[in-house]
Amino acid sequence: MTAPAPSPEAPSEAMILTDAHIQPKTNNPDHGVMDIGKNCAFCNQLDFLPFVCEYCKGTFCEQHRRLEAHQCKHSNRFRNQGGTGGYRYSGPSVKSLFPDANARKFEQERQFERSQSPVPVTIKQKLGTKAMAKFQRFIDSNSTLGKLRKQSAVSSLVSLKKAAKGDAKIQPSDRVYVWTLYVDGDLSSINADKARKPMFLSKKWPVGRALDVIADEHKITNYNNSTLDSDARLNIFRLDKDKPVTVSTSERCAKLTNGDTLYLVRGPI
Repeated sequence: MTAPAPSPEAPSEAMILTDAHIQPKTNNPDHGVMDIGKNCAFCNQLDFLPFVCEYCKGTFCEQHRRLEAHQCKHSNRFRNQGGTGGYRYSGPSVKSLFPDANARKFEQERQFERSQSPVPVTIKQKLGTKAMAKFQRFIDSNSTLGKLRKQSAVSSLVSLKKAAKGDAKIQPSDRVYVWTLYVDGDLSSINADKARKPMFLSKKWPVGRALDVIADEHKITNYNNSTLDSDARLNIFRLDKDKPVTVSTSERCAKLTNGDTLYLVRGPI
């Protein structure tokens, strides 16, 4: 009598675990977080922030993102465009991400001023915002300015030299002594005698540098070096035979005369 064939034993827990470990990993897209990123088409390295070549459309890691690094088959397209590198950035510019803080501040100040002035601006008032027109109105309407212009030039220069402030490094022979005045606000109410400041400048300086120094002395925000907006920029005027003339910032201060009064006015010429 033959013995009955042994019944197959139930698989043990150890066998089940062993079988589970040797099962090949399937490429299931639903595995979860570990499937984030893509493999480099050149070295097969998994990169969580891969780069896509705009010429061959391949996906590459940081090390092989450049054309020469992944031996791009379509690099001739890049050379035909006259390029000098292997990766072209097409995102937002630094200027758009970090706008000019000074220009933005000036625009905010202008918006605030408009909100504080509900009276409609007439065409005549708009024309008056130009720097030359503003300066001319100041000359015509300010009574204190007329009194100063009648003072003796000699006595005025003596008091100017005694009170003038400036860079102590400027040699006495290189100094030019001037009065400086900022023209803004209610032009007729400006007390020119009290508002003007005595200063000495270097004859070797360009007028543009002198403008910066004068603005600092008057504690005026100077946007000239940060914006091309003519409404925000400062201009320098002086009187030549009682007529207002602009002083170009490219000129040298050597053209100024001791006792001159320089007027800072903001706005387009």
